Amino acid sequence: MTITCVENSLKFQDFFPIIGTLITVYAGYRFLSVTANKNRQIKWIDDFRNELAKFVSITNSLIHEFKIEKSYEMITSAVLLRFYLYETKQPTDSHKKLDEKIKEIQELIIDCGKDDFNEKLLLDYAKLLPEILNLATSVIKTERNRI
Repeated sequence: MTITCVENSLKFQDFFPIIGTLITVYAGYRFLSVTANKNRQIKWIDDFRNELAKFVSITNSLIHEFKIEKSYEMITSAVLLRFYLYETKQPTDSHKKLDEKIKEIQELIIDCGKDDFNEKLLLDYAKLLPEILNLATSVIKTERNRI
């Protein structure tokens, strides 16, 4: 009876399955991470659009007839829009300008809500609304490009 000893040495090719597994796990993690970030960004854009539409709708109704309940809704909507703008990683000039314009329109309506609405309010609102919509479009385009 002969006993032979086989040498147990690892060769480079023995590491291929381990290396392949690690690369697969890392690539899967990166793919899922990128997909999750894209989905989060897409949801942000959709939520921002919805809140902007709500804000414009509420401010339009306040221009026609001032009601205290609607003014609270407008303030809430304006605050949410501003939070969306603060939530972005790298705010641009459009983000900052839109924040200022939202604050401006909010102050305009609240200040004029104390008195009777007049032609000056309507003209100021008519001037601010297109600016807000243009800046919001710019913000959405910027955020879409980051996807």
